[in-house]
This record gives sequence, structure tokens and C-alpha cells, in this order.
Amino acid sequence: MAADEGKSKSVHSINQPLLNLEALMPRLESNGLRSLSLFSGGGGLDLGFDLAGFEHVASYELIPICKDTLQRNRPEWNVYAGPDEGDVSKTAWERYKGMVDIIQGGPPCQPFSVAGSQKGEDDERNMWGEFNRAVNTIKPRAFVAENVLGLLNPKFDGFVQSIFMNH
Repeated sequence: MAADEGKSKSVHSINQPLLNLEALMPRLESNGLRSLSLFSGGGGLDLGFDLAGFEHVASYELIPICKDTLQRNRPEWNVYAGPDEGDVSKTAWERYKGMVDIIQGGPPCQPFSVAGSQKGEDDERNMWGEFNRAVNTIKPRAFVAENVLGLLNPKFDGFVQSIFMNH
């Protein structure tokens, strides 16, 4: 309880990283390509694409605190979060046509994770259809989608075919 109230004393010193992140991951020159992020979370992919020379167009994330993390790292970015502005199922993607070269993101993995019940497309958290809708509306040059190994389970073969091959 004391820790929750900020009244506990530190037992250990705070870890200070010994790595120079700029030396490990130097920012590359602009490649002239623009990136849109869906299901951004804390922005790992977003920041990676930024360091790789992509221009950030916008990030979409349902969880509001994730916006705080992204904005702290990149205050100049367009970040949409929360049940209204960050919900990709409510977003009209037409406004990004011609503005985006690559869509990147990680649709929720819980529907396919071996750590869960693996309901797949029957899970209300399955957002692959929304990722697909954004890609098919905007028609970027490419997309990058990350997810869990469970998505490759043979029981999801039909689902994967329907999402990636039939559009």
C-alpha cells in the first residue's frame, strides 16, 4: 500500500542504461516514404520506422495512455487515441489516399495467441478486418503487420487465406 501511495523508500538505486541509443540506432536520412501506424501501442514500430527514415503521417491506438507515451517521444506527431479518435473501426481512411506509402501495425494478438482461448475471427478483439479495410481503402505501396506465432496455427489457415489472399 505504501508503494501505491508513493511513500515507500527505494531499496535499490534506479538503473541507468549504459548504452548510447543514438550510437546503436542512428537516425537514417529521409527515404521520402510516409508511414501510417495502426494499433500503435507504445509506438515501437512507429519509432523504428521514424529512425529508418520514414515520415510519420499518423498513429491510431485505442488505449489512451499509449498516446501519452508516443507524444512524450514525438510531441510533433499526429496521434489519435481513445474510444472515439483512436478506434480504427470508426475511422474513414479515404482522407489518407495518396498520402501514405506504408501502413504498419500490430492488430490485437489475443484472438490467436496460444496463451488465450484462440477464438480467432470469433473473438471481438479480432481487428484484422479493420487493418485490411485500411489497406484496401488507402492502397499504400506496402504494409507491415506483426502478430503472434499462433496466427500460423493450421486451424486459422482459412482465416489467413481470407484476409491476405482474397482481396
